[in-house]
Amino acid sequence: MDTSRLIAIVLFAFSGLMLWEAWNKPLTTDPVQSAAAAKAIENAANGVPIGATTATPSVTGANASGVPGVTALVVPTAAVVPASVPTAVATAAPTAPTVAAPQTSKRVKVKTDKFDLEFDTLGGDIRVAVLNEHKATKDKARNFPLLQELDSHYFVSQIGVISGAGNELALPNHLSFWSTASTSYDMGTGDKLEVRFVNKDVPGLTATKIYQFTRGKYDVDVTVELVGSTDGVAGSPTKVVPSTAYFQFMRDDNAPEGENSGSNPFTGVVTFTGPAVYTELKKFQK
Repeated sequence: MDTSRLIAIVLFAFSGLMLWEAWNKPLTTDPVQSAAAAKAIENAANGVPIGATTATPSVTGANASGVPGVTALVVPTAAVVPASVPTAVATAAPTAPTVAAPQTSKRVKVKTDKFDLEFDTLGGDIRVAVLNEHKATKDKARNFPLLQELDSHYFVSQIGVISGAGNELALPNHLSFWSTASTSYDMGTGDKLEVRFVNKDVPGLTATKIYQFTRGKYDVDVTVELVGSTDGVAGSPTKVVPSTAYFQFMRDDNAPEGENSGSNPFTGVVTFTGPAVYTELKKFQK
């Protein structure tokens, strides 16, 4: 019984040894193949095409150490590249096209005796209007904000031009970029102040928004001018462009500062919140 067990153990160990040798055979590197691969890499680096051979002179007999019968191989320092091997030609990398930087809006501050205003060149409109002679409802240390663009209360003006009937020309509006000569205007001790915003998006046509402020008045006179030709040819006669200027306010449905959004507990209605127009002919109109 002990002999049979011993024979089984020997057979098992022998089988394991054979499996181990078979497993390691593919992982063993052949020195001859390694030398051939290294030579191929060297030839490729020196420009020798695949399949070409270089002569390797040999010295038979005594080598440098004086030992007879040993062959010394002398490796050439440079390989000769056949004339048929093409050479690489350097070419300039293509350059990326120039892309114009996108326009960015700027704030324009205007100060009069009645207002502190902020315009935006994106639209050329009033975004902030603070009444200098009226205090805020909640905080008496600051002036009352009439127009503003806040998450809690958004209320701004918008002015632009639209094409008339039968004309598909895209004229500048409250979404266009407008330019101005300065980013700060102050009425100072003067009686009037004029602020101009210019747009030249339409070739040959200059659109101008003109805001005029007068001392002692809350009125803001706004004029929109279109000057030039719409055919884009310099010196061509001025053409009449059928168009209409629009004036509007954009606001959210939040109640202004100092006003409740709910119903009045005594009257049952809320105070009117919305646009109103006053003219000499019809006076106050909602």
